[in-house]
Amino acid sequence: MLKIISRISALVLVAAGLPLGAMVATTGTAEALSCYAGGCYAGDPVVYGCASDGVGDGWGTGSQPGKPDTSVSGDVGTIELEWSPGCQAKWAKVINSKPGMYLWVENANGDVQEYQVNSGYTYAWTNMVSGYNQKAQACVYNPGYEVYCTAWF
Repeated sequence: MLKIISRISALVLVAAGLPLGAMVATTGTAEALSCYAGGCYAGDPVVYGCASDGVGDGWGTGSQPGKPDTSVSGDVGTIELEWSPGCQAKWAKVINSKPGMYLWVENANGDVQEYQVNSGYTYAWTNMVSGYNQKAQACVYNPGYEVYCTAWF
């Protein structure tokens, strides 16, 4: 239940234009970088504090210079591969999407985390997979549409 409340709180704050850091500071549910690599598997990046140093094209604090392929846009929204250097973990995030879209992240070991955009929302994120010394890819799709994936990074 706490995970659902944290996700909904984060989505509301991001929709309101507030930075993710504001959600982490105000909910009291996140701990600063409370996992590492494989220990982050299936953990919510917000709850585990990994989103606070997340790098990508969205909610994190930086970007991946020279890596425009970490974000891909299409009919189903914009899928982004997020990365936490401190947690050594990666996750998928979709924005400007539609309820019912599926997104997932997969690392080179074949570990996968998936999530479906909930009714009333246009963005979501998956739980994490290990990013320690391995590439990952983020994808989004809706049956009847194309699958959009980032490059492996």
